[in-house]
Amino acid sequence: LIFEQSGGLTSFDFFTLLLTFVSGLALVSISKSITNTFLLYLAPRRNEYRLFLRSQTPDFAPANQAERRALADLVASKRRKRAICDGQPA
Repeated sequence: LIFEQSGGLTSFDFFTLLLTFVSGLALVSISKSITNTFLLYLAPRRNEYRLFLRSQTPDFAPANQAERRALADLVASKRRKRAICDGQPA
């Protein structure tokens, strides 16, 4: 068996690296958009997926004692739910 190399060695091309990287980012962004569109509008369990796609955050600068209590209750509830999802006892 005899191997013969054809072609030549070239130097590093930064533009090709940049173009490849940007193209990869664009493809990932497009695939995320397509997946989200499917999950939100076409999937059979779309109402359940919507619950996990976006989350609303509370105001972390409460103005009075009632808001501070509500924030503390919400954070405690989130921690319990996270522990359950992670398989830890609540």
